[in-house]
Amino acid sequence: MTLRQKLELWQARWADRQALSFRPRNATSPARAVIDLRDQFFEPLDMVSENEFLQGSGGELAGTGSEGHLYSLLSSAALAVNVFAHWRFRPKRELLRALGFQLDHPVWLGFECEFPIAAGFGTAPYADVTLAAEGCEPFLCAIEAKLGEPYADMPQHGLRPGHAGHAYFKDWPNLAKLARKISPEDHVHRYLHAAQLLKHLLGLRSRSRKFTLLYLWFDVSDPAGRRHRDEAHAFTLIARRDGIDVWAMTWQELWEALSEEARGEEHRAYLAYLRQRYALDRRVP
Repeated sequence: MTLRQKLELWQARWADRQALSFRPRNATSPARAVIDLRDQFFEPLDMVSENEFLQGSGGELAGTGSEGHLYSLLSSAALAVNVFAHWRFRPKRELLRALGFQLDHPVWLGFECEFPIAAGFGTAPYADVTLAAEGCEPFLCAIEAKLGEPYADMPQHGLRPGHAGHAYFKDWPNLAKLARKISPEDHVHRYLHAAQLLKHLLGLRSRSRKFTLLYLWFDVSDPAGRRHRDEAHAFTLIARRDGIDVWAMTWQELWEALSEEARGEEHRAYLAYLRQRYALDRRVP
């Protein structure tokens, strides 16, 4: 059993404790998935967010929304919704501070935002979560969210040669070296999907010269967690040498920061749900 499968089983046990109905893993259903999508979330999925997932390219919701990856008990997109949707129509000062930003002006939050690179570069990268503000102080932060994906015990996909040769890499010599090293196959990383992050950077650079890419990942009490942290840290250092604002944070670190910043009564049940469902106050075995 892979570590990803163990994490999925852990979430299935949570669903059992909540008396939630879900499809078991079998030959026709490769992942344990809830039957009623409402059972995935602390707060009901609002219509704006639902429409964003329907229009996204990641297959989170398909057709009329009656199927898709978002139903999986180990869905990283569902985790992102549970953490970020709470703030969509609320003031975001506490959230932004927990993420490390000192902003006082209004910020927009959305899911599945598209950042096309250019014609001929395949499917555009989609950020799991985007925070943005226009005006005199423009702000753009794209978030790539992970839960069980890095622990599937599968080789990480490399970067296509066309992407590795993109003109933007002329301004990013350190990232260019990494791009060449993991193209067309990535024999460097075991847990970090570095090629995906590089494509996100290309898409963000096509939108703006100033941006932040945040990699949010789930830490585990296992050597895999330490190796994952090392790989993410190394990637951020390479990007920063090229002047790119890229950083990594665990969901556990974010929950701890939110617990410090969001002390109001309106956030108490929200933080408790995240702690109970995802054990964000510790690293799960």
